[in-house]
Amino acid sequence: MASGNSLRPWYHSGRACPFVAKHVSTMLEAHIHEQHSTTHDAAIVALLLQNQIKALRIKESHKAQTAPLKTYKLREAFEAEAQEVKKPRLLLTAAVPVGPDNIKGGYDVPAVASYLDFINVMAYDFHGKWERETGHNAPLYAPSSDSEWRKQLSVDHAAHLWVKLGAPKEKLII
Repeated sequence: MASGNSLRPWYHSGRACPFVAKHVSTMLEAHIHEQHSTTHDAAIVALLLQNQIKALRIKESHKAQTAPLKTYKLREAFEAEAQEVKKPRLLLTAAVPVGPDNIKGGYDVPAVASYLDFINVMAYDFHGKWERETGHNAPLYAPSSDSEWRKQLSVDHAAHLWVKLGAPKEKLII
């Protein structure tokens, strides 16, 4: 059974390193990430083992174009560590957004899902103070009175969208 503890890597916001400026190109960002990821991934594995944590949860609440590469590299590091110590592999999970624009525009769902043990759908914050109308924070279904766009803002719609885009149902956690 996995520990309830999880860590959020320093690149959870889609930036390769904390010192990379916002205007840096995606290609340069990927190159920087590649140069640092092996050492970083080894450090993550060591930290998890040192603290007896059995899972790493990646939180990607923004568009995550580099998510498949990061997820693959971490999974690769977890696989190597398991083979080396002859113990079960550490779990790799992700907390993912529910907004349709964030999902469709930011994820290669089949690629990311293939490396994850399970996917935590962040089924909250569908509505908030940024809107003129009050809406339920975590609606299971959207009210029939909602506009077509707002009808996408529900737990049901988000879960179905993740599945439609290639996430296996058995990996989704609401």
